[in-house]
Amino acid sequence: MKLGINLLCIGGHIDEAALPHLERIAEIGYDHVEVPVMHGEPEHYAWLGERLAAFGLGRAQTSIIPSEDCNPLSRDPAIR
Repeated sequence: MKLGINLLCIGGHIDEAALPHLERIAEIGYDHVEVPVMHGEPEHYAWLGERLAAFGLGRAQTSIIPSEDCNPLSRDPAIR
């Protein structure tokens, strides 16, 4: 079994201030984290993915989809 933790326990947007927490999460034995994706640019999440990989943490994501007009799977970039 793998053990994961939702990073909403740290905050809604995971940035550099969270790095010590992420390192500690890895140190105490978590296998992966669930990353809140509430806002931000793809470059930020690419950076975060690299940091998590450096700590040996797998990742999944959490997102809020308030309506069909905000479909993250839409072919239309304006909707995504």
